[in-house]
Amino acid sequence: MSTIPMRTNVVTDTAHPGPRGGAGPPAAPAPGDVLFRLVEAVAALPAFQRRDTRELVTGSLRPDIAMAARQDERPLIAALGLVQACLDRESGLRELLETLHLVEGDSEPMRRVVELALALPPERGRAEPRGGDGNGGERP
Repeated sequence: MSTIPMRTNVVTDTAHPGPRGGAGPPAAPAPGDVLFRLVEAVAALPAFQRRDTRELVTGSLRPDIAMAARQDERPLIAALGLVQACLDRESGLRELLETLHLVEGDSEPMRRVVELALALPPERGRAEPRGGDGNGGERP
């Protein structure tokens, strides 16, 4: 998976150091961190690794989203453009999640994408997906 060099200090494993480096629950991430992790998770989806599949996903979205999404050879940059285009449009993120779920199914990477999308603060366009979250789209 590609990463943006300025963010190479992002922890990507499952360990959650406490506030002083000891074990403990993770601190609440800043909204920008959640967004960046969402973009990384979308870029890491197996279907998003191939440009033709990325184009299929993008082309399955509403024309206003598809035309606004930046296309790029690099999955991370393509994911950033697509997620941002979806966040800038009403129900765009939900539409993206539903489309990705059709392609990815209920895989662990897809569940991670949904988890991160639901963690976005409301002002960032938090998604309320109707499917693929293991909960029928209903919030607990």
